[in-house]
Amino acid sequence: MPTLWTRLKSKDTDATPACDFQTLENNQFITIESTSQDPILEKLKKRCKKFKEELIDTSPHKEKIIRAANFKLNGDRSVMEMIKKNPNMFFLRVYYGIDDNGEHVCFLSLTPEDNPNVSIADPIFLDNCCHCPPMSNCPKDQLLEN
Repeated sequence: MPTLWTRLKSKDTDATPACDFQTLENNQFITIESTSQDPILEKLKKRCKKFKEELIDTSPHKEKIIRAANFKLNGDRSVMEMIKKNPNMFFLRVYYGIDDNGEHVCFLSLTPEDNPNVSIADPIFLDNCCHCPPMSNCPKDQLLEN
């Protein structure tokens, strides 16, 4: 059964609170196990569908907006290599942008735990290997509605 690790929401507002970069243990994560009454995949599909309906479908650039991105996990120039070269980093940050030829892009960097605004001497950034769209880059992805 699918499992979701997610931030604990505020009891008062049922919203995810802002990150606490000074006291990281305040950023509590919980495990939600999928059940027949509360299927995780359905919740995640709903998130992706809402993103598509509210942001992509209403955009004049809908065919360019990244819905999902694939990053190389192991080997040369991969997420694991980034982590090995910067083992004291705490967060993996995802950035979205538009390159000089108008293509939407997605890339990663590592961020230190104590101050995410601190600059790293030799930062490494990793572009996604391939993103969706085109949807052929994410065949049979059950979270993405084609």
